[in-house]
Formats: sequence, C-alpha cells, structure tokens
Amino acid sequence: MGRSVADAALMLDAMAGHEAADPLSLAAPSRPFLEAASAASLPGRVAYSADLGITPVAGDVRAACERAVEQLEAAGVVVERVELDIGDAPEAFQVLRALGFVAALEELYDTDRDRLKPDILWNVELGLRLTPQRIAWAERARGAVAHAVASVLEAHDVLLCPTSCVTPFDASIRWPSEVDGVALENYVEWLRITSAITLTACPVVAMPCALSATGLPVGMQVVGRFRGEWDAIVAAAAFEQVWGIAEQVPRTPGIAP
Repeated sequence: MGRSVADAALMLDAMAGHEAADPLSLAAPSRPFLEAASAASLPGRVAYSADLGITPVAGDVRAACERAVEQLEAAGVVVERVELDIGDAPEAFQVLRALGFVAALEELYDTDRDRLKPDILWNVELGLRLTPQRIAWAERARGAVAHAVASVLEAHDVLLCPTSCVTPFDASIRWPSEVDGVALENYVEWLRITSAITLTACPVVAMPCALSATGLPVGMQVVGRFRGEWDAIVAAAAFEQVWGIAEQVPRTPGIAP
C-alpha cells in the first residue's frame, strides 16, 4: 500500500471514517494516523512467533525474520518467543471464507459457472457443502483464536510473525504446493500465517523487515491489539527505522542491482 509506514498511515487516513451504509465502520480518529507514524517509538515488550504453531515456514524466511528480531533486541526491545494454541485457525478460516464465497457468488456460480476460474469454483462448492454444525464450529473456533491472540497481547505491546511462509515466487506459479518439505493441499494453505490473524480482527502493519540471501524482501506482521491501530503504527514506524529496509529496492535473482 506504500513504500513506508507513513505512506500506509496516510492511505488509512484517506479511508477511515464512519459510513452509514456499513454499520461496522468506525469513526476516524481524533488525530490523523499519519501523526502516529511520526511518533515512532519502540515498544518495551514484544511477542514473536515464527509460525504461530500452524504452518511450515521456509528456512530463508525464518532466518531473515530471526535476524530482524535480533536487531530489535539489540535496540533494547524485550522480545519473547511465544507459542500459541490456535491449531483450529486454518480450518476455521477456510470454512468461513467458503461461506463468504457462497454469499457473494452463488448467483454467478449458478448462471456463469463456466466463466469462473477453478479457485473460485472450489471455494463456492466448499461453501455449498457446509452444514450448520460446521459453520457453528468455525464461529466458535474463531472466537477461541481471537481470545488466544488477545491473551498474548495483554502481556505484550505487539505480536510479530512472518507475513508469508515463503519469499516472493515467480508469477507463473499459481501458489506454492510445498513449503519446507510439507505438501499444501490448496491455494489458501500457504497463507495460513496471515489468515489466522484475520480471524482476530486485530490491526496489522505488514512490512518488510529484511532481505533474503537472494535479495528478496521478507515481510513481518506487526499485530496490534483489537482497535489498536494507532499503537501498532507507532511501533511499526519505529521498527522501520531499526530495520532500515523501506528505502531499499529488492533485486531480481540473477540480475545485478
């Protein structure tokens, strides 16, 4: 969304505000989010998980994120490696996602099925097979995931975890079918580490924290407390200064910078 945390904060300012047609929308903050980016301040206590306990993560991503965490520790931040009990998150997300696809696309599925790509067909058909019991289970699981993450954030200012389990891949690849020796069954599974946080409705600043050995960007999610966008932006802006990645340009493997 931007080349820096400040860019993203400015975009959020442009988007923020209550909309009568959306009952879940919130009023804009009394002070612009851009001011939060200008008030960069390192938090005192941070939680970190390399995989949230739910997904394989490629070795180069783990190594890059660990280097970024060590930089924060060298800057005086107390970082605690945490384990989360959110094993139901991937399945709950897929169920609720499929339900959303039915709500949004069932009519189009009935009238123009031949024009939809396989991934959309798969999502809609998964949703059509859901039972009320399965949907209810997913809603309960979502609540448990939200509570588990909230518990971590009660004791820490933010939670850090990788943005993706792999580095950027060739555009001709639809989705990684294997990560760190673990086979992935569908295109949603390689996004587990982001979809799990989506279930919590917590704000996230996803930002580059390091470059891989081949010069590709590796992302970190800065997860704030529920409705804690301001504090998440303040922390992310400070991390950006420590990591010093925002102004760097990723290089394509095999091509000199």
